Amino acid sequence: MELYYWRDTKGREVNFVIKEGEKVKSLVQVSSDLPDPKTKQIKEKALLSASVALNSSDLQIITLEEEGTEKVSGKTIRITPLWKWLLNLSPLTAEG
Repeated sequence: MELYYWRDTKGREVNFVIKEGEKVKSLVQVSSDLPDPKTKQIKEKALLSASVALNSSDLQIITLEEEGTEKVSGKTIRITPLWKWLLNLSPLTAEG
């Protein structure tokens, strides 16, 4: 597994691009919380842009406490609290 950072020409950024071999396995954003709709939208837009550019559909935002899923532009974004991610109760990738 290899970790990368991604940024497009419009300045959208994804904190972690997780690759296995030549395939991008997962795209991960990190945010302490998402109460501000603008912050959430920025994180989601970056994930969607990277998803298209890198051909990956496993999209995730890791937060301090929030949890759930969001459907945005036909793609599912998982929102996972850090403690669950650290305990591997919600693995980085949908496949496990």
